[in-house]
Amino acid sequence: MTARACCLFVALVACAVPVTTVQAQAASPEGEGLRWTGARRVGLPEYAVIAGAPVLLRIAEFAVPEPTGSRLGGGVLFDDDVRAALRVESRDARDDANLFSDASWLSSMAYPFVDALVVAWLVRGSPDVAFQLVVLSAQSFAITAFVTELSIHRLARERPGKSECALDSNYSETCAEPSAFRSLPSGHTSGAFTGAALACAHHLNVPLYGDGLADVAACGLALAWASAGGVARIMTDRHWASDVLLGAGIGLSIGWLLPELVYYTSVPLDDAGGRASLTPVALDGGVGLVGVGQF
Repeated sequence: MTARACCLFVALVACAVPVTTVQAQAASPEGEGLRWTGARRVGLPEYAVIAGAPVLLRIAEFAVPEPTGSRLGGGVLFDDDVRAALRVESRDARDDANLFSDASWLSSMAYPFVDALVVAWLVRGSPDVAFQLVVLSAQSFAITAFVTELSIHRLARERPGKSECALDSNYSETCAEPSAFRSLPSGHTSGAFTGAALACAHHLNVPLYGDGLADVAACGLALAWASAGGVARIMTDRHWASDVLLGAGIGLSIGWLLPELVYYTSVPLDDAGGRASLTPVALDGGVGLVGVGQF
């Protein structure tokens, strides 16, 4: 991560805080709070996933060392055509696109936490809802990081720019091994889409901005911003289009489907005496999620 990217991220978050605060204040009468109406509340299973996913990832990284060669080759299906259409030629332009993708990635991941802490807690006066959203979001990011990183190690796909590196060692920062074999899936895209999907799940189930249209718009803008970052990853020649699509699929599945099915479902599991949780696991052939339920 470059210093410029970190500075830009701080600036984006600093701008996002007053914007979200103003939106919530405009949509919500003073003193009106939020109540958690989800089907279940966060608890020990979520804390275990948040704490356990990084530990399992470190164990898996020892079992599956950083790749020193490619296990998967070049583009498939439409990859070459998309690369030819979107890749920018100059190093400076690629670096600018990379900076933009860093901004999309970091700000998309920060957005659910800004919403929870600033809007739900400080503006709408509900620390309980804020806590539920923060833990739920942290769990999704922990699972996304586990699935993405272990997949990168196992698949070891060569980045599209690797062929250019053979001609020009300064073509990209990713020319050096093992970074050259971390193409599939796109980690920036999986992280950004997890954040965008969480924003959608939260806003479509919890009236954070107090207005249906504003909450729907927040979801749409978050998805558009994450998508723009995904396109930028192709422009930088660091990822194939299929890398970006897989990363988006991981993010949407974990950021949207997990909250919808487990936390926002219309069937209140806890009231019926049931509990359910998902835990990432390392398998011989890759990674997976184990679901445990009591009904």
